[in-house]
Amino acid sequence: MGNPFYIQEVPVGAPFCDREGELKELESYAVAKANVVIYSPRRYGKTSLVRRIQAGLAAKGAVTIFADFFGVASIDDAAARLAKAVFTVTHSKEPLWKTALRVIRSFRPILKPDPSGGVSLTVEPSSTGTSGIELLEETMDSLGEFIAVSGRLVHIALDEFQEIVTLKESLRVEAVMRTHIQRHQASYFFIGSRRRILLAIFNERQRPFFQSAVNYPLKPLPSAALKQFISLQFRENGKRCTEDTAGKLVSLVECHPYYSQKLAFFVYEAAVEVTDGAIKEGLDRLVSTERPVSMVIEKCTGFGH
Repeated sequence: MGNPFYIQEVPVGAPFCDREGELKELESYAVAKANVVIYSPRRYGKTSLVRRIQAGLAAKGAVTIFADFFGVASIDDAAARLAKAVFTVTHSKEPLWKTALRVIRSFRPILKPDPSGGVSLTVEPSSTGTSGIELLEETMDSLGEFIAVSGRLVHIALDEFQEIVTLKESLRVEAVMRTHIQRHQASYFFIGSRRRILLAIFNERQRPFFQSAVNYPLKPLPSAALKQFISLQFRENGKRCTEDTAGKLVSLVECHPYYSQKLAFFVYEAAVEVTDGAIKEGLDRLVSTERPVSMVIEKCTGFGH
């Protein structure tokens, strides 16, 4: 059996710990075409949660667009990421693909075979004479037209949205996006880990996005649910782990979703049965592979750290 724990983003089809309330509530916001700011500390599972919500919406016929703004380098890059996200989600759905090709006028898609036998998709500007704010305006206008003519619920997730503040003329970028988004008959989720910066965009009175979205903090996972989940994943994949032992494991990392998964991953690799010794071995490996976590680990007791 393979290791059931993940140290990267949890796949949509993988077992998911709790979050039933968040899944239901956020899906209802999406269906109501509400805009939501989702924030939490880093590695709390925001992206995995939103991907799961979008998968559920897509299964019901919605168009789900996901654009990651992490490391965005310029206004042109931000516009390209939006256009690419539309082409990516539509290229395997012929009617929507034709619609995207017709209405997304600022960029054209480039499809090339990749080494795995699939197809890679990139975009390039349709005109060399348009750039910066003008290109973003044209892309947001095209996106609005796509939403209007798609005939479906459209949900758009903008991950690490706060990165737009690093762009030249960032307030104009905010103003352009806000002007168009308020006219779009769609739901936007603005996701971010740099909470102070993200919340300032939506809660400072002088900013274009002021009070334009629901603030939605993602809370820590409940200890009881997390230890039950960890214990069950061990048992269902051939290794013994009582809930009390799983409780020791998750308490070491203060129920942090990412570090709970990562510690469990190393413990799973270390032993057939989860014991204090196996947890210590996994903890040692965790600390050695990710030194910043040691700030959290210093608070634990009983394992010599």
